[in-house]
Amino acid sequence: MWAITINTGYGVTQKDSDQLVKMFSKNRSFLVTEKTGDKSHYHGGIYFPKECIMGNVRNQILRMFPDFDEKQKKHAIIIKNWYNMDWYQNYCDKDEDVQVLHDTFKPEFGEVFPFPDPDDKQDVRPVSAWYHKLEKMILEDIRFEEPYDEGTVLLALNTYQFVDRTIEVIADPKQLQQKCRALVSYISKKAYKSYNNKRFRTEDQEEDECNVCPMGRVKSLEFSNLLNYSYEQI
Repeated sequence: MWAITINTGYGVTQKDSDQLVKMFSKNRSFLVTEKTGDKSHYHGGIYFPKECIMGNVRNQILRMFPDFDEKQKKHAIIIKNWYNMDWYQNYCDKDEDVQVLHDTFKPEFGEVFPFPDPDDKQDVRPVSAWYHKLEKMILEDIRFEEPYDEGTVLLALNTYQFVDRTIEVIADPKQLQQKCRALVSYISKKAYKSYNNKRFRTEDQEEDECNVCPMGRVKSLEFSNLLNYSYEQI
């Protein structure tokens, strides 16, 4: 359940309203305008029957405003979790400065909705929707059991690619390896202080390597001390 505010900065237009109503009407929802003139803006809420990522909703709305500049793209649309019935009642029960454009939400007496808890962080989008989706698929698939190591995850990806055909084929073996290893870390929620590719080094690793001589025996030598070593000793 998403609570949505759209403030274009120029008010509301009939064209914008018609497009938004068309989008909102696909699910149980409400949409109103508040205030008038260039201060008027939209408030609404959508109740999706299935899990829906906030970023997808935002992108769908953004497509309706192709003329938005960078500032509008960043600030004009606010989407948050819809936590309680107040969001609906505060707008649809107002008599002043509010016009109801669409309302198919209209709860029946005693109806209970799956509002998230106020401290629910699900409105924070994952780093990548692809990893979030694949994690959910693998964890819910009885064909794949713990431990979710690289072998298990690779088997799952190949199964989804070539047997089930439910995900796009990753043709590049190197890209498949990188995605597989990143997905293992995503599922296990583990963070590492080094890269899994030997060609890359963190700053700490680079510093450690600089402090070791070619023979691997002299570390962190000051220049004055280094002068005391003969070439043979090094």
